[in-house]
Amino acid sequence: MNLDLSVNDGGLNSRTPIVFGSCPMSIDAHHRMYRIVQNLVTVRLRHSDRLEAVAIAEQMRMTFVRALAKSGCPKLRGIEVVVLGKSVLLKGRVNSFYLKQLAQESIRSSANGMQIVNRIEVDQ
Repeated sequence: MNLDLSVNDGGLNSRTPIVFGSCPMSIDAHHRMYRIVQNLVTVRLRHSDRLEAVAIAEQMRMTFVRALAKSGCPKLRGIEVVVLGKSVLLKGRVNSFYLKQLAQESIRSSANGMQIVNRIEVDQ
């Protein structure tokens, strides 16, 4: 599989093809290396790989949405869930810190080692 990484570093654009399999670094090593500048890196996959990645991300997102729905708290059904690589982003508004924590803990068992980024805001 080939990835085309485009990096925009202060106006300097560079393009570096990375070939997995023959490359000495694993995909995880590449992810760690680029995590620091993840807002500056754009990954372009082949169309079929992109469709597969989107389908997997959507499956995972729906798993997290169902976990929030099963939490027993109807207010958590309005929380937006976004899956970005190995991270799960929770966004929305609740009226207590308890509900914010409940949302995070409701998806933890389904996250299987993924990073949970809790951006839920609490109304005062």
